[in-house]
Amino acid sequence: MAVDETPQPASVAGSTMTAVRQGLVPGWLDRLAAIGWRVLVVIALALVFASLAVFLETVTGAILVGLTVAAMVYPIVVSLQVRRGWPRARAAAAASFLAIVIVVIALFVIIVAFIPSIVAIIQANQNGVAALSSFLTDRGAPPAVLEVVDRAVTGVQAWIVDGLAQLVGPIAAFTTIMILGGFLTFYLLEDGDRAWEQAASSLGDEHAEALTTRGSLALEQVSGYLRGTSVMAVTDGLFAAAILFVLGVPFAGPLGVLVFIGGFVPYLGSLATTTVLALVTFAAEGIGGTVLLLVLLGLSNLAQQRWLVPRVFGAGQRVNPGLALISIAIGGAIFGALGVFAAVPVLAAVQAFAPAVQGLLETGPREPSRHELVPVWLDRLAQISWRTLVVLALLVVVSRAIVLPILSLPVIVAAILACVLRPIARKFRQRGAGPTAAAAFATAASVAVVLGIIGVTIWGLISSVPEVVDTTTLGAGSLSLGSTPVELIRAVGDGLLATVAAVISNAASFAIGTAISLVLTFYLLRDGAGWWAAVLGRVPMHQRSGVDYAGSQSVEILYGSMVGTAIVSFAGAVMQWLTMTLLGLPLAIPISILMFFGGFIPYIGSFIVTMLGFLIAVAVGSTADIVLMGVFTIVFNIVQGNVVAPLVYGKTVSIHPAVVLLGAPAGAAIAGIVGMVLIIPVLAIISRTWRTVVHLFDVDRETPPGERPVTAASPEAPRRAPPGVETPVPATGA
Repeated sequence: MAVDETPQPASVAGSTMTAVRQGLVPGWLDRLAAIGWRVLVVIALALVFASLAVFLETVTGAILVGLTVAAMVYPIVVSLQVRRGWPRARAAAAASFLAIVIVVIALFVIIVAFIPSIVAIIQANQNGVAALSSFLTDRGAPPAVLEVVDRAVTGVQAWIVDGLAQLVGPIAAFTTIMILGGFLTFYLLEDGDRAWEQAASSLGDEHAEALTTRGSLALEQVSGYLRGTSVMAVTDGLFAAAILFVLGVPFAGPLGVLVFIGGFVPYLGSLATTTVLALVTFAAEGIGGTVLLLVLLGLSNLAQQRWLVPRVFGAGQRVNPGLALISIAIGGAIFGALGVFAAVPVLAAVQAFAPAVQGLLETGPREPSRHELVPVWLDRLAQISWRTLVVLALLVVVSRAIVLPILSLPVIVAAILACVLRPIARKFRQRGAGPTAAAAFATAASVAVVLGIIGVTIWGLISSVPEVVDTTTLGAGSLSLGSTPVELIRAVGDGLLATVAAVISNAASFAIGTAISLVLTFYLLRDGAGWWAAVLGRVPMHQRSGVDYAGSQSVEILYGSMVGTAIVSFAGAVMQWLTMTLLGLPLAIPISILMFFGGFIPYIGSFIVTMLGFLIAVAVGSTADIVLMGVFTIVFNIVQGNVVAPLVYGKTVSIHPAVVLLGAPAGAAIAGIVGMVLIIPVLAIISRTWRTVVHLFDVDRETPPGERPVTAASPEAPRRAPPGVETPVPATGA
């Protein structure tokens, strides 16, 4: 068994051992405490991750949707590759398109056939409750029974209504999750295998093979479960609608859709929807119709269990009912309606992975322990958990220390400007200017650019935002697609109006912050190299090269990402202005300015602004204008995301597009617009330097004689920039 390696002061550890030996602490209490603290820290870490998932609910929802849909259609990708010889990207695109079509059809049916009837169904359900209460009262049922029935039925109705409200209420968030989940589905199908191999490569061959085997089993089980559940849900909904229609029960179609939705919640969903169907039928057809309904539903369920379930689920793809109910309760309590739907697939994946993870934790020599009841895997998991909690707490404290001060944003802006302007200052130095003059010239150039951007924004955007919001809202309403597009545009418009109002109301603070940023930029350009050298002077010699490498890479990434983003954003703004101007559409200048700023939010920002331009064409343009703007919107986003951005960024920001898509909403949740702009460079810095940073704390891995430290030239670090691309000079990373 594993040794209890919890660090304790010598006096405390000694006194504890003495107390145990002297019998002051009962043996059972000592052993229970040994197990207890380990369980507590594991649960604490799980709760921290759950809280983080709730905080980043948009990202969490997109990941769950992407994983769920990708697992469902993955066999199609394999079939297209094996049977038709399609390349992986083509097969992934076809499977993703098929999945998106199915999801869109399902959402269309729900929106058109069910949502408009929710109020009427609730009223019919309440009528059924009243009829049932009257029926029981006439038969002499005691008041206690009536109260229990009323509470149970009311609770079921409230549970259903609350779940539906969570799904269709915040339509903007729901739509964002579905869009991000759709893109993520394609990336998972295209690159999921390579990402898994890369993640498992850090483990030994034996453990990597075991995890891969278990991963394949988990994918097979989850895929089979989701396909089977989908088929069963569709079948249940059709059977229920047909039976209700034959019996003459009102709202047969919407109630069938309700049964379809409930089919994705094992056990509880069927129980809840059957209750609603029985009550509505009781109110409309009385006791005879209700009994006939329940009999027909029971017969259809028996037929499905006998003929359909073995064929759609197969063997080994069912989840234990007790564990399923527990997981549904936990998922609903933490993540709401989305957690209820995703609980059982996640449970199936966890069950498949658990043996391999346990085997990985039990690897290595087992030393004797005085706590024989503590499993090895639990001890090692607890040791990892409490250390992870400490590191997370440290990161939270450091991040709060950076964000809380009033000067944090000016400092961040100054650091970015210094990275961007450093090549300019260097050129002035090469031409004979002193440090102060070179920094002053570069800062003056930034002042001119910043003032120009502020002036153009005030002139062309601030006063036009309300008109942009009104016109695009009118265009969204003209699409005749219901209230969803209008609500989405209103959400975007409210954000724009709130941003403009905040800038106007805080104009003085904004001006002061800008001035402070420019002053700090000057000092960073002039004295940054000396400050960085002073920092390196306090770093141990064997770690100095790693710290310097991390700093220089951070500067390179900030420079490349900001300059590249500015170029892409400016080009997009010019193209947007030219297109709208040639078509004679109004508001070309404010939309172009929004395009420039939106370009700093990868993919999402440009997509939103081009959609605003398209909606303006819908609102005030001709049919030709609408078609041309639609073509421009599609082509622009495809070309920018797949051609322009990779050419401009090069290898500076080499992170996967899926990470970029998920990074934008995560940055918004953490730090608003600033977070959306900076999240991608931050992730790129982490991706480029995390191995170097980790090795700084690996004291057992001091560089032996003859071995080079971890730097940009070492095999463990990313390759240097290609010829022609400037590589930052060491010792000037700050």
